[in-house]
Amino acid sequence: MSTKKAFATLLGSTIIICQQIEQDVKVMYASMLEGDFNKNLKRVENETLGYVLNLLQELDNSDRKPYLKQKDYKMLYEITDIRNYWAHEGCIPFIYSGLFSRGKNLRKQYDLLQEDYNKLSYLAEEISKISEDIARYYGR
Repeated sequence: MSTKKAFATLLGSTIIICQQIEQDVKVMYASMLEGDFNKNLKRVENETLGYVLNLLQELDNSDRKPYLKQKDYKMLYEITDIRNYWAHEGCIPFIYSGLFSRGKNLRKQYDLLQEDYNKLSYLAEEISKISEDIARYYGR
């Protein structure tokens, strides 16, 4: 498989993981928010990860007994930055580079993407567990 095809495949897999994480954050928020879980989830279904993360943090800290720790929020915001980078900027370094440097830049971006994919894969599993724990804790 060419590096370009491998990059495209890995980029797609990375975006899928980011969507999973985004959905888990929305489930966390919908679980913590009073009222009907499905209505709460519908309320944020079209919102961005960063926006819902802000809502979640505010709600979680509203009773001064947060379920998530500051380090958890730091990690979630980092994921938001990673997702935004790959969704909006990750291909630019090789798409608009000259023919001579395109392959080198593609390889560099592929290596960066692989690192982020590995990190996100691990974090997605952890966030999924946290989301399930929160849903159970709040009786959802």
